[in-house]
Amino acid sequence: MRRKRRLTGILLLITSLVIMSLPVTGAAAGTTASDFVISNNTLTKYKGTAEKVSIPSTVKYIGESAFEDNDFVEEIILPKSVERIGAYAFWDCDKLQTVSLGEGLTEIGDYSFAKCVGLKTLNVPENILYIGLEAFQNCINFTDIYIPWTVRGIHETSFDGCFNLTIHATEGTYAYNYAVDFYRRIQERAEYEDITGSVIVVDPVEVTVSGNDTGENIGENDPSNTAETGIPSEPAEETESLNAWGSVRVVGNSAVILVDNESLKVYGQSPDELETEAETEIDETGMFINSGKSIPKYAFIDGLVVADHAFYNDSSFTGINLNYGITEIGELSYARSALTSAYIPDSVKNIEYGAFYMASGLSDVKLPGYVENVGPKAFEGTAWVNEFENSDEDYLISGNVLVKYKGTEKLVTIPSEVTCIAAEAFKGNTSIQNVVLPDNLKTVGEEAFMGCKSLELVVFNGGLNAIKDRAFKDCPLELANIPSSVTEMGLDAFDKNISVKYMGNIPANTYESSAQRLSNFDLRLSSYGEENQGEAGVNVVGIDGALAELSGADRSYILSISMDEEGEAEKASYRRIFSTEPDSDMLVYDLNLTDGSNISITKLGTAELRISMPVSQNFKDRSFSLFSTDRNGQLESIPYERGDINGVDCVRFSLNGVYSIVFVGGESEYVGQTVTVDEEIVSMSAPDNGSVFLGFTSFAGLSVGYKMLYIFKWILGLSVFAFGMVLVFKRA
Repeated sequence: MRRKRRLTGILLLITSLVIMSLPVTGAAAGTTASDFVISNNTLTKYKGTAEKVSIPSTVKYIGESAFEDNDFVEEIILPKSVERIGAYAFWDCDKLQTVSLGEGLTEIGDYSFAKCVGLKTLNVPENILYIGLEAFQNCINFTDIYIPWTVRGIHETSFDGCFNLTIHATEGTYAYNYAVDFYRRIQERAEYEDITGSVIVVDPVEVTVSGNDTGENIGENDPSNTAETGIPSEPAEETESLNAWGSVRVVGNSAVILVDNESLKVYGQSPDELETEAETEIDETGMFINSGKSIPKYAFIDGLVVADHAFYNDSSFTGINLNYGITEIGELSYARSALTSAYIPDSVKNIEYGAFYMASGLSDVKLPGYVENVGPKAFEGTAWVNEFENSDEDYLISGNVLVKYKGTEKLVTIPSEVTCIAAEAFKGNTSIQNVVLPDNLKTVGEEAFMGCKSLELVVFNGGLNAIKDRAFKDCPLELANIPSSVTEMGLDAFDKNISVKYMGNIPANTYESSAQRLSNFDLRLSSYGEENQGEAGVNVVGIDGALAELSGADRSYILSISMDEEGEAEKASYRRIFSTEPDSDMLVYDLNLTDGSNISITKLGTAELRISMPVSQNFKDRSFSLFSTDRNGQLESIPYERGDINGVDCVRFSLNGVYSIVFVGGESEYVGQTVTVDEEIVSMSAPDNGSVFLGFTSFAGLSVGYKMLYIFKWILGLSVFAFGMVLVFKRA
């Protein structure tokens, strides 16, 4: 009898453990009626914290902002009763991944899923007829949407900012034609290659419309063209604030520090927490693998430069008043941000490509009087420019910069105070026949008058210093008298059939960063030596035994690798990050990639440059960290492989930007050897947040009903456990 009682007790103990280990079905995703605020069949607000939300079948209309900023919901299921989704209904639900649209719905409303950065794929049912204004705006991780033949309307801005998106549609449908236009439009966007490096693909039943993996346009109206898309880099995404004065955003696979504009130096971690060496392993071929490690970048560099992309898509502030001393505002640095005002100090000389592009709320801008260059699309899409376009004014001038002209006069005499004509300021204006440039003018910007088809005469006055790339391209000028003050002449500044007469010395040939993009081969044509063309591929010079491969290469390229004995800029960047001097064996190599045009190609877009080179004797028996630099000279950690190739200790790595690479010695010893890994290495990790592990879950995230069920489960389990213990240990 005693033995039977003990056996029963042991079974009860096991049962109690099972009860306590059981997940509470739907616990992390449960909802209760009290979570929904419903009035007259309209869901006006959802107050719950469930991960999976099924809308009640009594709801016909999801009201405006009903789920806005909900940080819990991951899956939404709409019943067939839902007929309409209001504006901003799911705005900024950043964890929302799965959406099931009901059969009663006929349109996806304006802004309804905008800024849902967790959304990746969506199947649109055949009952949907229309997709509204900015419906999926800035869903930066949105990769695939399947749109049926029934859709009859898609707003041009529906997928604005979805640079990784593949649109799946059947050829000949409205969605297919929209996708083709969307693909073409997006390649013209300022941040197309810089932010994602991705290619938009239309993927119908049997036809693919794509760009190739160098980012170049496909043949006109040729849906048979197919190509691989390349690997997009990580889009910008926010992480939690580190402290009250700074937060981290991942930009271009590296962390960028976002700081108050008064703070010009700030670390993402304390210097002693930053690691120069990443985790390593040996692969099955014996190749030593270093996975790379993210390191901080600076939004402001030494108080002089606002870094490229530093505040891209940032919504944390609305105004900037930069400190005096800033000389350059980098490429796309404030693009798509929430800025409404920007006061730029007199110290700024360069405002780079797309600096404030599509900062749609930016209406108050004050430029300094000494700007030397304003790049293409610097203010495109801002309220400032849009308001000017709708005004009665002909000139948009701030400081001494002529940003835009939209007049229709045949004779244009540019105001005397103008010292800089911004890029594209007069571009495409077909009314202008004669232009008189003022004596104070120093710079004619990139493509400033390009495509002015009626422009026959330009009066150049003394004082002009620079005429940028394609400034007067596609203009029917017969003669251009260039004053002796001009010292810089950009690529294709004038058409080749124009007689250009220099009043002084011939100015130096220059080029802008647009010509340095791999995809912009057509901008380099004028300086391209056809005789230099050879077999498609990359020829490496400067380092014996080095090899390189460029994905999608369709012509001959030359990669020059040369050692920079000083490496001062790279050393300064290292000190800026780690607050210490680099290892004495630090090696810096300058890279120069060209296609025979004598123009350095620095931005590869969707392409990838793979390099293999022998390891320096400095690191023969030592480990090392490998970095590259970006356009601003900031370091980026590079994953690499190391091992013997034909008996030579070599390192292999890939780049998407071609500037310089930096080797910094590590502490550990490296012994070259061939190793075969025959054991599977399994990484150990904790369960995901909110998942059930041995009966434990995220109790705070449960609804009231499930909290009660959860407590009941534990009470029952503990009761069974206690009774089992009594049976096991009770004396006869």
